[in-house]
Amino acid sequence: MNRQLRQRKRRCPSQVCGTLPIPGSRPRPRTHPRHSTLSYFAETRLDAQVFQSTTLRLGISDYRGDGRPDYAYNAQVIYGDNVFPERASVAGGTPLTIAGLGLQSDTLAQTAGVTIPLLPSSATQLLISSPPLVDGIYDLLLSDVNPGGSSSMTGVLTVGAGPSDQIKVICGTNAPTPVGGQTPVPFTVLVVAADGVKPVAGASVQFTSLPAVGLSACNGGGNCTVLTDPSGIASTFMTPLSVGQTIVIAKLAQATYPVPQQVQVTLVGTSSQLDLSLLTPSAWIAQGTTVTLSLSARVLSNGSPVTGSTVNYQITQGAATLSNAAAQTDASGNASVSLHR
Repeated sequence: MNRQLRQRKRRCPSQVCGTLPIPGSRPRPRTHPRHSTLSYFAETRLDAQVFQSTTLRLGISDYRGDGRPDYAYNAQVIYGDNVFPERASVAGGTPLTIAGLGLQSDTLAQTAGVTIPLLPSSATQLLISSPPLVDGIYDLLLSDVNPGGSSSMTGVLTVGAGPSDQIKVICGTNAPTPVGGQTPVPFTVLVVAADGVKPVAGASVQFTSLPAVGLSACNGGGNCTVLTDPSGIASTFMTPLSVGQTIVIAKLAQATYPVPQQVQVTLVGTSSQLDLSLLTPSAWIAQGTTVTLSLSARVLSNGSPVTGSTVNYQITQGAATLSNAAAQTDASGNASVSLHR
C-alpha cells in the first residue's frame, strides 16, 4: 500500500522516506521489542515524528515474501494535521475542526488530560467544542480506541492569550471623580496578537486596584477577572472609594504567566459638601432609531448618598422628550428619568 501524506511542521524519518524498494529486495528491517508486546495479537506499529513540511510516502509489504493468498494484511494510518481556528476562548465552547487522516467516529480527542466529546466526524475531519481551560498553548492528542494508535499535535491550540500577545489601553483617563460616584469614562483595554493588530477574543484580563475602587465589571468589587469580547476588548467603569490617587491595573492572563503583561490608569477621588455624578453620561444609538434611555444621577455629600434631593433634567441639544423634568433621590442617592427619542 502506498499513500502520500502531506504533513505540516513535521520531520520525515529515514525509515519511511524516499524511493520504495521492491518487496523482499532489502534485508528484513530490524525489529524492536515493542513490536512484540502490543496488546493486539499479530499487530505491529510504526510511530513517526515529523517536524517540517514535506511529502511522506509510507509503504507496507511482506518481507517474508510468502505472498500467500490466504494472508490478509490490513493497515491503518492515524494522523492529525492541523486545527482550525487555532485559537479558543478560555470559557470553552469554541467550535474547532481537526483535519487529518484515518480519523474515526470513536477517535478520542484530548487536551490537557481532558477528553473532548466529538461532534460530526469523517475520515479526514473531526468537529469538537473546546473545553474550558486557562490561557496558554496546548497540545492535542488523537487516539484510536481499537488499534491503539495515536497522533500527537504539539502546540496547535492557543486558548485565550498566548505568551506573545499584547494588552493596550483604549481609554480610562478621567477628571477627578467624587467619592461614591462612577467615572464617566470606563477603563477599556484591547488584547491583540503578537502582530499588534489582530484582536484576541476569550482572553482573561484581571482588573485590580490599589487602594481599592469599585469596578462595575466586578459587581462593585475591587478585583476580578473578565474575558475579552469578540473584538478583543475588556472594560469596566470605576467608582473611587477614598479621596486621593488610585492606580487601576489590567493584567493579561495573570494566572498563566509568571510576569504577565499589564497596563494601568490613574484615578483621583474627591469629596465636597455636594457632588453630582452621572451614571449614564453617554450612549450611542443609530440614527432614526426609536429608543427609551434611563438617565440616572447620584447626589453625594462627602462621599455619602443624599436622600430626598431634587435633581432637575433639561434637554439642551437635539430632539427628545423626558418622562419628568425632575426626580427625587432615593436612599442610595440615585435619581432617574427616562428619555424618549
